[in-house]
Amino acid sequence: MSQISLRYCLSVKMFKYVFSIALLISLSAGAMNNQLALVHPQATFIPEKHGNMVVAHDGSDFSLLTQDKCIPIQRAFVDKSLRGMSTESLSKILAADTYLKVKELDNNEFGIELKQRLNGGGLFGAWLGSTLGYGAVFFGGQAVIYGTTFWCPPLYTTAVKMTAIPLHNAACAAGVASGIALGSATGPV
Repeated sequence: MSQISLRYCLSVKMFKYVFSIALLISLSAGAMNNQLALVHPQATFIPEKHGNMVVAHDGSDFSLLTQDKCIPIQRAFVDKSLRGMSTESLSKILAADTYLKVKELDNNEFGIELKQRLNGGGLFGAWLGSTLGYGAVFFGGQAVIYGTTFWCPPLYTTAVKMTAIPLHNAACAAGVASGIALGSATGPV
């Protein structure tokens, strides 16, 4: 490893170390002192191409901090629900499975969006959801067929044969959709 790349690695590690120590300061403490409060990196998503950036909040506005500069973010480019929000309110929102996504706009300007974290990977929930979704559509369709053919019994065989494949396809689609929905809702945190 060359000496230049070793120095760069050490400076990046030092930068991360200094910011990790600075992040121990709580958001509310930063707001009480009218200073920039740093948002924890786990509560932000910044694309890797932007390098080491940290989101800061001064009690009403947002900024991005890099190693050598502070980039203010215009209020027009901040999510409507975050505009003018106090640091205490921001800390409560970020504690509720949300995060801030930094997006790059034109002319080296940045914006911030509030995003919701989704749970995922619940194997039992996915199985249960697919079973319930398939069953609901299939048995609901069968109920319609039986209800219709109750008044005209000779149509029963024709109705069952004509609707078997479309009913099965609709039930499979409902099973997949509800399996995905319930699986993501019951996944691990």
